[in-house]
Amino acid sequence: MTFCEPAWHGIAVRGPQPAEAGVWAEQDALRAFTADNLSSYWRPRWQQKRQPRPLSLAIGLSGWFPVWSVLGVSRLHCTLATGGMTSKCGAGRYAHEAFDPRLHPIVEESLYLRTSGAEGRRHYRNALTRRRDTLAFLDVTIDSALALRAES
Repeated sequence: MTFCEPAWHGIAVRGPQPAEAGVWAEQDALRAFTADNLSSYWRPRWQQKRQPRPLSLAIGLSGWFPVWSVLGVSRLHCTLATGGMTSKCGAGRYAHEAFDPRLHPIVEESLYLRTSGAEGRRHYRNALTRRRDTLAFLDVTIDSALALRAES
């Protein structure tokens, strides 16, 4: 995804504008890269965190786990669905609109944790429940995102 950022959202500080500089940005390459990232990085990480090993459990209980994974996978889903790119907070807002309301609590929790309470609201007092809902979110959204890629 990074390779498209300068072409689509770059700001010239000196020299030509990004559109004039010939920065390469190919929509099909972005979609292929995004789908590959979901398959080769995110799905194995999600499956690893499902294992009842001490390290996987500890990582899954941390507050940054839903921020990193829920908002990260939502960014990729947004890219495959819209062809555009967004921030993690933008991805959380996208997920809140795009996904089933049953997934909203973990999205709102992730936004809350990401922004120190400035966005979203707190839903979880129990870290095990938050971990369970994070993993369920990943299960649904990775499959959904890869289905979007298969349709295109």
